[in-house]
Amino acid sequence: VKQAITDIDNSDIIIAEASDKGIAWKEVSYAKTKNKPIIYARQKIAGHSTTVSGISDFQIIYENQADLRKQHTDTLVKL
Repeated sequence: VKQAITDIDNSDIIIAEASDKGIAWKEVSYAKTKNKPIIYARQKIAGHSTTVSGISDFQIIYENQADLRKQHTDTLVKL
């Protein structure tokens, strides 16, 4: 956890890939308190994380890697 806090403090943005349940929502919440932009990403077939998506600034719901890459690029332009 200590390393995660350091990494968040040293980051400009946070990308939370939450296709697998168990995403570190505490770390994402901490990033939000630090006013870090949060991108929530998950595969279309994966379960929805209401916690992470609720505090995210951007959401990427993707079908495959090419779709993820395109949406990721489009989202980064908005930052």
